[in-house]
Amino acid sequence: MKSFNENGFYLLENCFTQDELNEVLSSVHQLFIQQMHLVNFQYQQTEKGFLKASSLFEFYSEYQENYIASLKAAQRLISVYKIAIHQKLISTLSKLGLKNPNFNVRPILTMKSKYTSKSFANWKIPPHQDYRSMQGSLNSIVVWIPIIDVASENGAVEVIVGSHKNGLLPTIEDEWYRHIEEKDLKGDFVSVPMKVGSALFFSSFLVHKSGENISDEFRYSLEVRFDDFSEESYVKEKYITPYSTPIATQELINKNIYEK
Repeated sequence: MKSFNENGFYLLENCFTQDELNEVLSSVHQLFIQQMHLVNFQYQQTEKGFLKASSLFEFYSEYQENYIASLKAAQRLISVYKIAIHQKLISTLSKLGLKNPNFNVRPILTMKSKYTSKSFANWKIPPHQDYRSMQGSLNSIVVWIPIIDVASENGAVEVIVGSHKNGLLPTIEDEWYRHIEEKDLKGDFVSVPMKVGSALFFSSFLVHKSGENISDEFRYSLEVRFDDFSEESYVKEKYITPYSTPIATQELINKNIYEK
């Protein structure tokens, strides 16, 4: 698509149905509810049966270990992967030039709020390019999927149009990971408001950052990163990836369970 090559991103509306994304949100909240029951935490729900943000904020404050465990478990939900391999999503990647799209890393589900972040960078990510951490195929694409409507007041993604053409920019290390300094930025950031059901496809070289969520609600989103397993340089690099499955450094299970 010509606009993608020129601007570095493509906004596809109506990629998913409300029901498909509600399934994700419902399955995520069910994990939290089970942990809340475990510690006898009293919570409140909306008319649609979702947890109220105020309950999740309080749960984070009082039972941070249970909260984090729920969020980690949410990364492995089947409902998340169903969105990540949705036919409309995969077909759009093909139209954007990926001949053999596959995961660069597993899908990432986020719940951004200043009330559940240990540092500013955890909920307002600074200017960066995803290729620096992905280091996959040169035509790799990131798909950002909001699970709620997003606008400037709740942290819509902000991009510098056409910045993918400038290659990989220098960065400095910070508390989040690495960010691009203002002196190295070329162009102004533009906010990309999105309706639920939309998907933002962008080059891994596109400079972008998180908008600031100043609302009292979470900004729920999915991020799916794709490499092209047919891209020539990536084939020569033997499909290299900077990600690995961590090896447990502690005993997780009882090796002698059921043994006499």
